[in-house]
Amino acid sequence: MAQHLTAIFETDDDACDEIPLSAIQHYFFTLDIKNQNHWNQSVMLTASQRINIDALRDAMLKLTEHHDELRADFTVTENTIVQFIPQIKNNAFIISECDEIEETTSIATALTSLKLNGHKIYALIIRGEKCDKLFITIHHLVVDTVSWRILLADLEKLYNAYIKGQNVTLGIKTTSYKKYAQLQQKYAESDSVSAQREYWEKVTSGMFDVIPTDKSFDGVRRDSMLDKVSISFNEKDTAKIKKAIASDNGFMTDDIMISALMLAVKIKFGINSTSFMQESHGRENFDSSIDVSRTVGWFTSFYPVGITADKDELSTLCKVKEQIRAIPENGYSYVPLRYLTDSAIEFTPEIQFNYLGEFTDDSSSNMFTVCENNAVVNTDDSSPCMAKLSFSGSVVHSCMTIEIEYNKYEFEKDTIKELMNITAQKLIDISEILLNVDEKIIMPSDFGIQGMNMADWKKISNVVGDISQIEAIYPATDMQTGMLLLAEHYRERSYYHEQIMLAVGHSILDNNLRANLQKVVDKHPVLRSIFVSEGMKNVYQVVKKGVKPELEILDATRYGKEWNTDSALPKILENYLTGYMKMDRYRGFDTQNEVMFRATLFNVGENKSVIMFSFSHVILDKWSMDIVLKEIFEGISAEPDNFSGYAKWLKTRNISIAKEFWKDYMSGCPDSVFPITGKNTQIPDYSTKKLSLGIENVKNIRDFCNENTITASTFMQYAWGCTLMEILGTEDVSFGYTYSGRSEEISNVNSMVGMFIRTLPIRITANDTPKTAQQKSLDIEKYGYISSSDIQKSAKLRHPAFRYFMTFQNTPAIQNESDIYELFNHNRSRNDFNVFIKMDNSIDIIFDFDKDKFSDEWIDYLADAFIRQIKQLPL
Repeated sequence: MAQHLTAIFETDDDACDEIPLSAIQHYFFTLDIKNQNHWNQSVMLTASQRINIDALRDAMLKLTEHHDELRADFTVTENTIVQFIPQIKNNAFIISECDEIEETTSIATALTSLKLNGHKIYALIIRGEKCDKLFITIHHLVVDTVSWRILLADLEKLYNAYIKGQNVTLGIKTTSYKKYAQLQQKYAESDSVSAQREYWEKVTSGMFDVIPTDKSFDGVRRDSMLDKVSISFNEKDTAKIKKAIASDNGFMTDDIMISALMLAVKIKFGINSTSFMQESHGRENFDSSIDVSRTVGWFTSFYPVGITADKDELSTLCKVKEQIRAIPENGYSYVPLRYLTDSAIEFTPEIQFNYLGEFTDDSSSNMFTVCENNAVVNTDDSSPCMAKLSFSGSVVHSCMTIEIEYNKYEFEKDTIKELMNITAQKLIDISEILLNVDEKIIMPSDFGIQGMNMADWKKISNVVGDISQIEAIYPATDMQTGMLLLAEHYRERSYYHEQIMLAVGHSILDNNLRANLQKVVDKHPVLRSIFVSEGMKNVYQVVKKGVKPELEILDATRYGKEWNTDSALPKILENYLTGYMKMDRYRGFDTQNEVMFRATLFNVGENKSVIMFSFSHVILDKWSMDIVLKEIFEGISAEPDNFSGYAKWLKTRNISIAKEFWKDYMSGCPDSVFPITGKNTQIPDYSTKKLSLGIENVKNIRDFCNENTITASTFMQYAWGCTLMEILGTEDVSFGYTYSGRSEEISNVNSMVGMFIRTLPIRITANDTPKTAQQKSLDIEKYGYISSSDIQKSAKLRHPAFRYFMTFQNTPAIQNESDIYELFNHNRSRNDFNVFIKMDNSIDIIFDFDKDKFSDEWIDYLADAFIRQIKQLPL
């Protein structure tokens, strides 16, 4: 059972007895809330040691004794509301205990137990297996964000003093809440505030753009209707924002955050201005006798302001700053004027804005540390919402979080996610601009690049032009460098050029597709990248800001108006589409001067479309392109694209250990070379051979894999190795196998987009079994971060580590989209032979080969041997 303790004490403070409501307290009692007792603020604290309940009780006694407003009672009748602070109160707070199993229900009890005419504080000790936590909830009528900082600091001091057996004082009390409320009433009736009435009437009667909603809604927005989307910045980005704010540039946190939000509103909703209700701490010195720096109570202020975006970030920031600075007395007079006078001003804003500030621990040795507790429901479900959207921001433990609450009956979640993503990006963008307003000279080290010579930096600067448009620079991976060098060697812009053409069983609106493409391009750095290499020592990937995706819209209705997407393509439409693909490949990509991703939408008739995506394999592997397609058609995922994390991970790899591994693994491996059976005219003639195996074979393979604890990919590697040993008459073969290159050590690696795959040598011998092949595959992937040339050199091979490639895929590219399917694809390299295997409900095998080197008859012989191995191994 939970133990309950109450406090009884006396005080002579003249702050007691009946006191007037403050303006913000009057605001509370105007709200249509069914349960006014449930309107709290809460905090969850982690304890560094087991919580001593006697020490906590003593600390709470002294807190409520020192801070008068914590003892306040509110008596509500039909015509009056009386606030009274007694000198003696026997129910100022409750302390309760529970274990972790009871945590959820006990917190719910605490949240709903507060009383207007009773205790306003509930402290719940949660006894954990490893440590204790302390949950404190206080009615919002007597506390605000600044008050929490005061209370938590005092709690720490009082609790530790009790444990150490020391006496401690909390210092001289500042202005009481009673005196503050009295002076605020006089202020509201003053000539100063009266003079501002006209200003507020003008603001509240102004015409502001309305944020469009996804759904129509009539009625009162209430907490029960709310959902939220939040974004947390890492410490690095938070520090960047804080540094920009701390810089001597004249801007404040609210300026930057409101600017970012307004720019996001402009981008997402297409409006240049809208109305905000901006909240502030409200602890303004409107009277020279007031000092509320250590006074606990509810002081919050809010005020309406019209915000207009400008053409860009910096000009918008400047404009927002001037708009906010034009508000008299920091907006403090609005709430007293509205709630303490007969003023008839009324205002319903589009956006409620509140920056809560930063919460930090002054010492790592603190008994109590603030921790997150997002599941708390602080207010009664019937509580009305102030605005259409409610935006808040805070910094906790050096990480900034921004959040929007919205009415789920007005907005789709994806709409708010996009708004938040844009806001977050704009917040970063503005901070970066502010850090460079002094004309700082940007050097490669600003982008984390080490060892770049000035000639290379000058080349990048010349190529990009405006270096402020550079978001990031990364050294190209060895795989990318190899591709680019081959393309340069063969002087082909279309080298490693890939295309995928999809049929879509519904009409695609141009604007929707363009918007979706923009979201995807904005999210993924590689889609905004160029590769600078010409005349340079190294190849660098340069990520650019503000790139608009290339989208061409073509009218193909005369070719496809009779076509049904469930049927085969008419020949005239097929010829048109394949002809366009050839022209697109002929154009290729200028890797140094343009991003390597574009799209073409073919309007072919009502309720059907064809779309082609054209990209370079230098920037996208198959996994990444699947992510891109999914996000274009199904919406942006919440996971960030942590490409910078991948770049950092590569830098930390131990090259020496990897070389030693490959030396042992590949040493003495013979060259696996197919015999030349074609015409060998040295003129490439690429062709394909496709085979399929049914679901019975798939079942046999999966059963075999489960029995032997191997993956399907290892099964195919082993079967292909056995095939090569049979065909080549040897007991030791090697071939290239494509790995994802996505290490689990990298945060959010599976949601990243880029060129991560690595083709590594697989070595299969007559002594191998499926299980030994599995272990080899795991070891190979672990050390697969060095280049093929380094592998060859480490093993001292006089021939390439591998000549032919295998790629295995065991999931479909696009899922949950029944009316989207692939029409054509093109992925061409200069490899003489590749085998592609796709396994889902069936097994599809594609041999991609140069007929000039290998005859059809020999490929048939090879295919028959492979199929035989696949069928025999599970038996």
